[in-house]
Amino acid sequence: MRVKIRLLPNQQPTCIIIRLTISDSTFACRYETSGQFIKLIELYLRLKQPEAFELIEKYQLFDFVKDQAKDLLMMDAPLQSLNITDLSHQERFEMFERWRRGPAAQLLARNINRIPIDSILAQIDDQRVLMHVYLDVLFEYDPNAASRYYDLQV
Repeated sequence: MRVKIRLLPNQQPTCIIIRLTISDSTFACRYETSGQFIKLIELYLRLKQPEAFELIEKYQLFDFVKDQAKDLLMMDAPLQSLNITDLSHQERFEMFERWRRGPAAQLLARNINRIPIDSILAQIDDQRVLMHVYLDVLFEYDPNAASRYYDLQV
């Protein structure tokens, strides 16, 4: 087997680089077929792969990701969200719409019985935009459960 290693300038090879270069999909396949779902989800989350959300539901990995709500929601974040003040009102609206349609907000809103709303809000309380995105999607999925948090949405 031939392995091709690509390094950034001034970067030393490491096991991680070699492992990633060989093929993450090989590891993903191996993890899935051997039932190592935690390793599989760790790999997908590290690589920010949208397949992670399907796997969380498919293999019921909610306990594993329950403390990672902020990271999950950031996976959905449009790149422009980093410089939101530079965007026009219309661009902000479009960015918000893309973000709220992302798989993380949808997954968290659909599964409030597995990852409680209060737990998610505690993780994102310092991120007003994340909180707004999550609560907006939650209001769409379950207005009764979300009504208690209306004051945070305003």
